[in-house]
Amino acid sequence: MKGIATLFIVLITTIYTQNFEKQNLTGHWTLICHENLDTNQRDCRPQEERHNGRLTFEFSDDGKQGEIRGRTTSNSVFGTYELGENQAIEVKKFGGTKVLERGWGKDFSRKIKQVSSYEHYSDTLRLFYDSSKCMTFVPHHADKGMKNPE
Repeated sequence: MKGIATLFIVLITTIYTQNFEKQNLTGHWTLICHENLDTNQRDCRPQEERHNGRLTFEFSDDGKQGEIRGRTTSNSVFGTYELGENQAIEVKKFGGTKVLERGWGKDFSRKIKQVSSYEHYSDTLRLFYDSSKCMTFVPHHADKGMKNPE
């Protein structure tokens, strides 16, 4: 009986680790919300605006160093980042065209430079620019049909 309980605990731990906590950001992500987790406030993009090719970003890293490329509401952007222990992240370089940037694109360009930590679960990426404020992303290909997380 003790062996079954131990096996169960190992299985649950393995599933949790594999499906939830990821040590990289690699993927094609769509920004869907700005959140304040302390106040439970969310500013989410309307569903119909998620598939217009904007606010999508490709993160690619080896678990330590990475690159980001993507599209804001008006411009192409690119940069580099480093991942540290305990889901720490530091955006080393970030830039791109800045023609007529506004709204969510302007917010992203400002907030990405302030990001200091992340959470990467199987279908969600959160980049924290304050201990309780974050940008929330979903996989670009999988966000069709999802409702705003409210």
